[in-house]
Amino acid sequence: MQIWGSLEETPDPYQSQTRWFKIYPTSMSQDIEFIKYSGTQAWTFSANFLWLKFRMIPSTQVIDPGIMQKLIVRT
Repeated sequence: MQIWGSLEETPDPYQSQTRWFKIYPTSMSQDIEFIKYSGTQAWTFSANFLWLKFRMIPSTQVIDPGIMQKLIVRT
C-alpha cells in the first residue's frame, strides 16, 4: 500500500505525481507490505499535507493476494 499527500487545496486524485508526494510510514524507507499477513497493524507518520490518498497494489508474488477490509485514518 502506498500513501500519498498533497498541499494543493483541490488536487486532482488522478493527476500525475507532480502534485502529490509519497509518505513513508514509521520506517520512512518503504511502502507497507501485506504479504502473508493477517491482522491489525498501526503505522504513524508526521507530515504537512491537506489531502491524503491511499493506493493498494495487489502482489503478483502470491496466487491470492487477499483483500483489505478496512482502513482507518486518524488525523
